[in-house]
Amino acid sequence: MTGVFLFGLGCCIFLNALSAAEYFVSPAGNDAAAGTREAPFGTIAKAMAGMKPGDAVTLLPGVYFEFVRFSGAGEAARPLTLRAEKPRTVIVTGAHREIREKRRAWRAIDPGSGLYEIDYELPQPSRVLYDNVDLFPYKSPEELKSFTIRRGNVNFPGPRHGFALDSRAGKLYVRLRPDGRYGDPDPNCHVMAVAPAPTTKYGPRYSLSASDSLACNLLLFRPGAGSMHLIVEGIDFETPGRAAISMMASDVTVRNCRFQGCWRGGIERVGDAERVVLENSEWHCFPIFDDVRELLMTPEAGKNSEVAWPHKSAFRGAAVPYETGICTKVGKDWVIRGNYIHDCFDALCGLGYSGVNVRVENNRFARCIDNAVELEDHGKNIVISGNLFEDAFQAVSWQPLDGPPWPGPVYIVNNCFRRTSAYREMWRRGMTPFKIGAPRYQWKRSASDRRWKGENADHIAAPGGIWICNNTFIEPSGSLIHELNWSHQRIDNIHFRNNIGIFAQLRQYPDSWTGGVAVHAGYRNNRFFWSRQKPPLEHLASQSVETPEELLPGFAAGDFAPKIRLPSLPVPEVKEILPACIGAERKAEGGTGKAAGR
Repeated sequence: MTGVFLFGLGCCIFLNALSAAEYFVSPAGNDAAAGTREAPFGTIAKAMAGMKPGDAVTLLPGVYFEFVRFSGAGEAARPLTLRAEKPRTVIVTGAHREIREKRRAWRAIDPGSGLYEIDYELPQPSRVLYDNVDLFPYKSPEELKSFTIRRGNVNFPGPRHGFALDSRAGKLYVRLRPDGRYGDPDPNCHVMAVAPAPTTKYGPRYSLSASDSLACNLLLFRPGAGSMHLIVEGIDFETPGRAAISMMASDVTVRNCRFQGCWRGGIERVGDAERVVLENSEWHCFPIFDDVRELLMTPEAGKNSEVAWPHKSAFRGAAVPYETGICTKVGKDWVIRGNYIHDCFDALCGLGYSGVNVRVENNRFARCIDNAVELEDHGKNIVISGNLFEDAFQAVSWQPLDGPPWPGPVYIVNNCFRRTSAYREMWRRGMTPFKIGAPRYQWKRSASDRRWKGENADHIAAPGGIWICNNTFIEPSGSLIHELNWSHQRIDNIHFRNNIGIFAQLRQYPDSWTGGVAVHAGYRNNRFFWSRQKPPLEHLASQSVETPEELLPGFAAGDFAPKIRLPSLPVPEVKEILPACIGAERKAEGGTGKAAGR
């Protein structure tokens, strides 16, 4: 009987495999063809339209100018697959086709300054790239011509390459690096990828129709968080006006992809979407970090720290802001793992808007101008583990902006936070693994707008706790905690356990040892070195050491393998299995992608 059952099961598996189809697509193909390798379709939309459970669409090498709206579905055991035949050979782009294919030439109108123009009939682009180098979006041609940003009556230096739109004249202007750092200053020598126009100031409103065109590359739509069971693999997405993938479907995996010039990131949740996995992918806004570093070295930076933040908002200088990340507004049961997220303003923005049971694990976050991970506004049960945070200004931000319920519980376990020697002097102040605080303006709203009562702005609590355990911190010029409200807001239920750290001081503003987040957090079984100001032991129940080498023998050479292998204290509240010893046990490499040749 058992043999008959196994024979029948084998037959079912065999028949299912036989019924699965593979369709091929090529930019040189034809939608009237058979969809085979020898006679491929010409569009992704045509190939995906006929997909059934278990089917795959394979993209042959080339550049695809396409917007795909897809609402089909596979099954858990027989998912659909959209894949590149070979990674890094397929680009699905939202760029203006005539410009990208050099059917429109850039005209030099001021050879001395390197200013070029092109006819452009659409509203404000979101992004402009030249050979994958991101250009700063100046708000006017006048600012672009002088590389300055005007705020009120004050001029600030801006990045030394950018673009600007003159909508009345129907002209788009660019200036590439005059020093040739990223190639010839003539845009005709590069692949110029100009994002399509958004239909609002900061991006399109999604009508779920083709009228949105190339605002995104792939719109996945299943009403009511319906399961799609789709795998997207090995594709490079380029310069959509908003996001590479607009997610309105559940049970989707995106892996080994690369997102370049994607304003709202690789994935933006624009509707119900649960159980989404983003893994082994890359997203960047190169060279934003180097641009800001260059600005910080100008004489103006010593007079006003605002020179560091032109990318943050329209108020600070950018026509389209950069405060986004590889994902935007994650949903329930999302997993973000093994990715390489680098050279950006923020790396993972809006993690807590409605994120529940979210895992952020084994990623590498590198060279972030502001925050690597933002926990805003109401996230619940978020696990951040096994990651490498490298040269992020303030790596993890607990900064809810929309009132209670405050984010929590949050588990930050077995990560390495590292400031490399090359960037320790980049910032005047403020470098820290954690920015913590609830902005006080939330208590100043009108009574009709306030949705809670009885909360004291000076004393709140993180529900379920913020558990910071078994991490290694290397921040020799900065602090452990930046208190958003100086030392005037106490937040209960923050716990530091089993960590190793090298810091200048405990808090960014050491004006008081009696109030604030840093003093009232709970510390147990940590080992810290303080290079500038050692906090009073009565406020820090952890052991201080006299030299960094007592914690990290290879500290001077950039090695962050801990020396102290004392056992971890148990932390019952943390649901993860903690490492056996204090400090992060291994380096989180994060991702498989390279930095686009940079």
